[in-house]
Amino acid sequence: MRQLLIFALFIIVIFSCINDKTKYSIKGSAVGLSDGTSVYLKTLSKDGRELMIDSASVMNEKFNIEGKIDEPTIHFLSTSDSRSQLIFMLENSEINIDLDTNNLMLSKVSGSKSNEDFMSFQAGMDSIRQESRNIVLAYREYGLSNEQKKDSLHKLLEKSSLAMQDFPLVYAKRNPKSYFSLNLINLETNKTKVDIEGFYEAFENLSDDLKGTPKGIMVKKKLDSLILIHKNSKI
Repeated sequence: MRQLLIFALFIIVIFSCINDKTKYSIKGSAVGLSDGTSVYLKTLSKDGRELMIDSASVMNEKFNIEGKIDEPTIHFLSTSDSRSQLIFMLENSEINIDLDTNNLMLSKVSGSKSNEDFMSFQAGMDSIRQESRNIVLAYREYGLSNEQKKDSLHKLLEKSSLAMQDFPLVYAKRNPKSYFSLNLINLETNKTKVDIEGFYEAFENLSDDLKGTPKGIMVKKKLDSLILIHKNSKI
C-alpha cells in the first residue's frame, strides 16, 4: 500500500511538471556561438521601446532562460554577436528555440501556440509580399513595352499593396480566439494611419476570455480613446 501511494505521488509530480503553465522555460540551441556569448530577452515598454528583461550565456552551444509572464506577448531575442533579432510570441510553456546564428529572424521556435499563430500571420504577409515581387518583375519585363499590359500590372500592384495593408485587420477578424490577434490589434492601433473603426470591430469580435485579460482591458481603453478622437475629428 505504501509503495502504491509513493508511486501515485510520483506520477502526480511528473504530470504537474509536464503541464506547468505558470512559467516559461526557453531551451535554446545556438550552434556556432562561442561559450560566453550573451543572449538577451526583450519586450516592449508601454511607450513602445525595447526593454531587456533577462539574459543568459551560451554554454556548449546551448542556453536557458526561465521566468513567468501574465499572458502571451510579443518578445525579442538577440545576441551580443548579431545585429538582427528574433521576434516571437512568448507564453508560459516549454519553448524550444533553434537559433539561426547567421540570421536570427530565421530561427525556429516551437512549443508556443500563440507563436504558431504569429507564424501563420507572417506566412500570410510573406505570400502577399511575394505576389507583389512577382508583379514588379512582370512589370519590368512587359510593362515598358506594352501599354495595356502596363496598366493591368499597375492595377494588380495597387491591389496587392492594399491587401498587405489590410491583412492585419483581416487576420484579427478571422482569428478571434488568438492571443496574437489581441497583440496585433494593440500594435496596429499605435500607427498614425489606421482603420480605427475596423480594429474596434475586430476587438469586439474577440472571445470574451481575451477581452477580459489585463491586456484586453488595456486595449479596450485605448480603442475607446482613439474612437472618441476619431469621431471628434469628423465634427
